[in-house]
Amino acid sequence: MVAERSLLFTALGLIVGTLAVGVLGTALGMSHVSAAVAVFDPSMKATLLARGVSEAMNCTLLALGAVPLWLAPFVVGVIRGGGRR
Repeated sequence: MVAERSLLFTALGLIVGTLAVGVLGTALGMSHVSAAVAVFDPSMKATLLARGVSEAMNCTLLALGAVPLWLAPFVVGVIRGGGRR
């Protein structure tokens, strides 16, 4: 029982950590986009905008990748338990 509980908390911590990193990276990427628009000269804006959007999209993908990790322990538990609660 204790091992199951600590495994649950470990899985929950990993999932929340992955989501937090994804959201933080998305916010930082969009911050870089805003800085590129506000500060840099027009010749560099396109490159910097593309980099910032790419960073934001990659981090969003990382966060969305955590959703199957979140669902997997519950699916395995239902399969092992035969759907009983």
